[in-house]
Amino acid sequence: MNRTGIARPSAGDGNRGRNDVLNNSLFRVVLNVGLPLLTVQMISMLAVSYTNDIYSREFGKLVFLVTGVVSAAISLFQSACGSVSSATWIRSAAAYARGERRQVNRAAVNSLYSVTLMVSLCILILLSGKGAIFRMMNIPREIYREAGMYYDTQMLLMPIGGISTMLNTIITARGSRGMVFAENLMMTCVQVVSAVVFIVILKLGFWGFLLGGIPVTLLHVVIQFWLLRKCGFFIGLEKDSFRPDWKSIFGNIKYGFLLYMQMILCCISEMAISTQSNRHLDMDAIATVSILLPVTGPLSICSTLCSVFVPQNYGAGKTQRLKRFAAGSIGFAAVYGTGCACFLIAAGGWYFRTLFDDPVMIALGREYWFWYGLACIPLAMIYAIRIFFDSVGMAKVSMLSGVGELAGRLVCAFWLIPCFGYIGRFAAPLFGWGLGGLLMVIMYLALRKRIYQQCEENGKRETGEREEAAV
Repeated sequence: MNRTGIARPSAGDGNRGRNDVLNNSLFRVVLNVGLPLLTVQMISMLAVSYTNDIYSREFGKLVFLVTGVVSAAISLFQSACGSVSSATWIRSAAAYARGERRQVNRAAVNSLYSVTLMVSLCILILLSGKGAIFRMMNIPREIYREAGMYYDTQMLLMPIGGISTMLNTIITARGSRGMVFAENLMMTCVQVVSAVVFIVILKLGFWGFLLGGIPVTLLHVVIQFWLLRKCGFFIGLEKDSFRPDWKSIFGNIKYGFLLYMQMILCCISEMAISTQSNRHLDMDAIATVSILLPVTGPLSICSTLCSVFVPQNYGAGKTQRLKRFAAGSIGFAAVYGTGCACFLIAAGGWYFRTLFDDPVMIALGREYWFWYGLACIPLAMIYAIRIFFDSVGMAKVSMLSGVGELAGRLVCAFWLIPCFGYIGRFAAPLFGWGLGGLLMVIMYLALRKRIYQQCEENGKRETGEREEAAV
């Protein structure tokens, strides 16, 4: 601990796993954050596979159908909460890096206020607009009741999930290597734990699927607060710590909306795809697109590392560290995205045979994974570059990713699906991510010199401020 009470890294063995993103070697930062997350992602693939197996044995196609027809609408609002969560970290990263306990506590509490305000707004819209959303999305009458139940329970989860996402970001950025691993493993395993406990053990059936995530996620939030206190946060809270700083809160929400603008374009395009699929495709094809293994999950490590590493180093003027990070992140994404493509193209038929005996579902699954596999390569570029722009304060540039995805998916929604059926639906990720990824690569090549020049200026300003303080 330093004199402010916040755990800080040092050369001692006791802090070897802690993150000092301004001074530790890039390899050590990746080891502390990336290695635990990579391990979690590998476990996640097994967890999702087992969860899918539980759903297929207990419910057949029902769960996949329900999530397939409704999840696009829910994701539209979940993304808003997630964007504000990301914004609270980006805007308060400097306070955490300095480690002054009072500032950190104020930043953390105002982050909670920001996320809570955004979640409340989203729930209000979802409640008041449920009927209109269902009509717009052409929810099939055969599963209208089940889809409504799923929609309602997802709203109940939003406040807990929004806070959990925000706390996860702080722990990932400031926790030790073991803490990062444990926290993200819990984050990943919420769904499989709720499925095992409430469906397999307690035999609650469809209600277990709907409600199981609520107590499991609530317990996870309690553990997250305990972990943060282990890091030295939320300790010594004073009355002043709970006073809302409305300028900070609305600043978080405003920047969150900038981040959300790129996501909302993706979500709107996904809603258009889902609406057209519900109108033109049969239930087998709709269910198929809900079945995936999270093989692209390790790509999110690029985004997580970027949100942890880039804001602090960019603000401190660490230009060479920034360049090395960007090159390594893009290189890893390109190689791993290609590997994902090869796996999905080869394994589609085999995996769907493990879930279903129906030859139609197996054939559809093989076709879907072929198209999705091709889409993984441009998706990798989006993961590597988009958050980089967000983290250096260029959220308007990263919006082009969403613009590209919107354009590509709208072509599929209003032309390919009506004309070519399920092929148009399966090709939507490739069209959307292909155009979005291309735009991100072009903008990175065009703007990287300007970004690094600004980083140099940040370093000079930081040095000048230190010299003035010393005098």
